[in-house]
Amino acid sequence: MIRILLPVDDSPESSQAVATFAQRLGWYRDKPEVHLLNVQTPLRGDIARFLKPDLIEQYHREEGVKAVDAQKHQLAAAGLDVHTDVRVGNAAEVIVGLAKELQCDQIVMGSRGLGSAGGWFLGSTVTGGLHQSTVPLLVPRCSFRR
Repeated sequence: MIRILLPVDDSPESSQAVATFAQRLGWYRDKPEVHLLNVQTPLRGDIARFLKPDLIEQYHREEGVKAVDAQKHQLAAAGLDVHTDVRVGNAAEVIVGLAKELQCDQIVMGSRGLGSAGGWFLGSTVTGGLHQSTVPLLVPRCSFRR
């Protein structure tokens, strides 16, 4: 069975990538196993110093679950086996690392998300993934304009 890593955030481009992927399931011989991933940005030093580590972890988990929830239901409705994960760190590094850890066959992600390089063509996360990944990276074209 083919294993797909699908990083998501709260952006319209991320939702569009999931919808486009769901529409293109016919491309795959068998239904793929899908791993939805949300990567949370670490809290800045001053904030993290005043909060207990378990509260920080709970915050990241809750925000990550909110980001993957709608996409998880959409893919499950399409009959896919969907796994979810929330991690904290540099998005491109975490995505590529998890793809390697899970032995994914492909990464599918939106062309622009909520990163700081929103004005760039692909965005910093996709660009980082392209440079670091050893598996194919599918970037569905998004029709959203900012």
